[in-house]
Amino acid sequence: MTKKIPLEYFAFFFVLSMFSFLYLLGQSQSFLLSSQLSTQAILLDLFLTLPIGYFLMIRKTKIPNFTTVYVLLLALLLSGFILPADHQTFLQKIKFFAIPAIEIGIISTVVFKIWKLRKSYSENRIEGLDFYDNLLSATKDIFPHRLAGLISTEISVFYYLYKGKKQLNPQVEEFSYNKKTGISMVIGVILFLVLIETFVVHILIEQWNTTLAWVLTFLSLYTGIQILSILRSMNQRPILIYKKSNQLVLRYGHAAQCTIEIENIKSLEQTRRLKKDEGLILLTPFDMLETPNVILHLKEEQILHKFYGIRKPFASIAIHVDELEKFVKSLEESMDTLASTFN
Repeated sequence: MTKKIPLEYFAFFFVLSMFSFLYLLGQSQSFLLSSQLSTQAILLDLFLTLPIGYFLMIRKTKIPNFTTVYVLLLALLLSGFILPADHQTFLQKIKFFAIPAIEIGIISTVVFKIWKLRKSYSENRIEGLDFYDNLLSATKDIFPHRLAGLISTEISVFYYLYKGKKQLNPQVEEFSYNKKTGISMVIGVILFLVLIETFVVHILIEQWNTTLAWVLTFLSLYTGIQILSILRSMNQRPILIYKKSNQLVLRYGHAAQCTIEIENIKSLEQTRRLKKDEGLILLTPFDMLETPNVILHLKEEQILHKFYGIRKPFASIAIHVDELEKFVKSLEESMDTLASTFN
């Protein structure tokens, strides 16, 4: 039986073939014989035939329609190599108008998606869905996973930096993880010392290279802003236990999160001593400054979603919970209920 070749492969081959053909045309003798007509034909194929043809091929596949924009951006990038340098006057005019138009289109689409999802949340009151969840869902509908995670992280940094209230959900059990560890105070002191050190280092490096001094200063300050944003988001994004759907949602601000089916939990281990295990990871990004008090061992491997779209598989995860006894009791009750149901 002959296997049908997926349409996605044809789309990839079409894009590659078009770029190859247009590059060869731009370097050929026939281009020089009728350069004006050939330039118009190449530009027409790059910015009309190529994106439209690609869209028609992928619109009924699993590839997001928005990837057509990537093809268009790739065409803009490669057009300078395809057309000879002496025939790029009209191309520069296209780039002048096209690039801002694409940027505005992308931003508008993201804003519309976020608004649409937040409106849906307000109307339907979906359990546990907060700003970061809405934002991640919106960006994943538009961008690849890694890029969606990066954009969500950057927006969340400033959102949680100024947002002061968390959304209340009485139907879900919430557990804090930052009130008894002293992590906020420790990080606050570190940030203060980094701020002073950044100022001193800037003065020293500026005497040698002004540009490098400002680049390092900007990176240090922005890293500090990111850490401060994570600390502020911790109060707004607690760990959740859903009794109705039998799910555990682990969160560490907007820096890390994952959803675990309670039936997938093999055992709970209350301990402050971590054993070296290839499948064991920590929920907190501040692993050198914070000590977990419980380890969840899973039956099947799970994925922890971290900032900037980083994905980390794990079989066991160590976390800190302020109300440990209450958390363990609630989780074990759910596990026992599920076990008796299946038995």
